[in-house]
Amino acid sequence: MQIKRFTMKRITYIIVLFIYLFAFSYFTHVSAEKEVEGVTVWPTFQNLVIKEGESDIITVHAKNTSDNELNMSVYFRNIKIGESPHKNVMLSEETDELPASWLSTVDSDNFIIKSGETKDIQVKIDIPASADVRGYYPAVILNFSEESEESKIISQSEIASVIYLSVSDVLGEEAEKKMFLKEFSADRKFSFIPKVTLSTEVENVGDIHFRPRGVIEVYDPKGTRQDSLVTVNDDMLYLLPQQILKDEVSWEDSSRSRFLPPIGRYKAVLSMYIEEDREQIAQSEVYFYVFPVMYVLYGIIICTVLGLIIRYVIKRRKKYYQGQ
Repeated sequence: MQIKRFTMKRITYIIVLFIYLFAFSYFTHVSAEKEVEGVTVWPTFQNLVIKEGESDIITVHAKNTSDNELNMSVYFRNIKIGESPHKNVMLSEETDELPASWLSTVDSDNFIIKSGETKDIQVKIDIPASADVRGYYPAVILNFSEESEESKIISQSEIASVIYLSVSDVLGEEAEKKMFLKEFSADRKFSFIPKVTLSTEVENVGDIHFRPRGVIEVYDPKGTRQDSLVTVNDDMLYLLPQQILKDEVSWEDSSRSRFLPPIGRYKAVLSMYIEEDREQIAQSEVYFYVFPVMYVLYGIIICTVLGLIIRYVIKRRKKYYQGQ
């Protein structure tokens, strides 16, 4: 009984700790989803091009889907660029650094949204004439809170509307998009079946965001291109400056003959391009060898049959010589 009590006690502590961590992460992270409980915000992502020295106004919409009145405040932050693209938005703590300081609300920073009401928040973006031609990544943060009769906050949530901003020169020319193919490899060099996992790793070595895309064509030992093409970055994720995208895709030759599949060296050819420019940036090849296991079985069967034939012939010759 002591062991059971101790075990149940530990399980209870673990459950309580999990609930605490979950609640803490929920209230301290900014959601990039379109909806949290009681609030819907759109759009949560905007891709803009503004010339240096010019301004633009964007609109973010917020709808109160709860049964209660909500207080809303607006402020601005910059996105922390991580090593790889991800859906969760990490934000800087500073409010006065560029480009967040370029953003301001046209009207007020604080609103009250009644149940079922939709607010349109207009945000002005002022680009200095001295701004560098490259990408900038601010975010409009909407903070929602609900108060009790004692004026104590009983719930609070935040949603980020992310802006991928490209500052161009006065002629409208944007920064050059630069992509570097760091790796293209197969998970095996030899296999019994024509099936392989292909890994691709590309890096944004420029100063502006883009969506890398790739197509992998596979050729069998006869040099015939297979019909089953493989694509890289199907989710169309944006790659921010200095970020690295790692993608793994599986390929299998589904058109092979069941009894006489190809045997020998396969070739996979990767062609990488930038979705916005549609120009091929890099190409790479990787090879892997396939020796189907059924050929081993065929060899065993053939050797067995030949052995039996030879044994039969030897016995017949022995009987022939013994008869003489």
